[in-house]
Amino acid sequence: MIVLLVLGFALLLFTLMQYVHHRRISWLPLLFGLMLVAGNSWWLANAQREHLFMQRESVAKTEKIAPSASLGDYHFVTTTKVGKGLRYTYKIGDQSYQTLAEHTKMTVKHSDDKDATLQTTVKTYRTQNMFDRLMRWGEPQQLPAGTDYVLTLPTNWHVVNKKQYAQLVDVVKHANDDVPAAVTKLIKHEFALAAKSNDDFTSNKKAQAHLKDQITKDELHKAEDKMNEEIGRLLAEWHR
Repeated sequence: MIVLLVLGFALLLFTLMQYVHHRRISWLPLLFGLMLVAGNSWWLANAQREHLFMQRESVAKTEKIAPSASLGDYHFVTTTKVGKGLRYTYKIGDQSYQTLAEHTKMTVKHSDDKDATLQTTVKTYRTQNMFDRLMRWGEPQQLPAGTDYVLTLPTNWHVVNKKQYAQLVDVVKHANDDVPAAVTKLIKHEFALAAKSNDDFTSNKKAQAHLKDQITKDELHKAEDKMNEEIGRLLAEWHR
């Protein structure tokens, strides 16, 4: 199109020279030159927005992903706000990866599959042939058109932002705070009951150790269940 714009100016210059030297107007070159200049000026103003003489292409790939973090029975993909968009963090193997945040569209859905996947579709506008490239001479031959993501997660996976994840970490951090006191209280109670029902219990160190271990395991299991319930409650509240 730049070639045609230059041709249009050349025709206008030819018409001007004809008028200066011969005092006559060459109407055909004048009109043709005006059409070329006007048409190609509009093209230059709209070429990038309209993607003239270009076709859109898409390249898609799907990868199995691992969570960026796991807490209790739950797995998480975390997000970070970048400008007006969100950047999603996940893992493939032990390596962390992030999605693009700008000029993207993210779709998150859950499925009954056990594997989490991320489908990435990269879209571009590209000239397809010699004529297109000639028409866009002096302009980019390829332009980005954005990236689409489809994040498919198992039912126990969730997307949370960094602030929410920090709150969940705090829940896990304090999950066992009440366990030592509960274990101590139960050991006194259970040991007293065992001693009443079995005269040999007070001298049987092996039985005492077994009962203590069982009480500790039970209380830790209760604390873990309570922790998972609290995580589930917070997730339900955030996703409501």
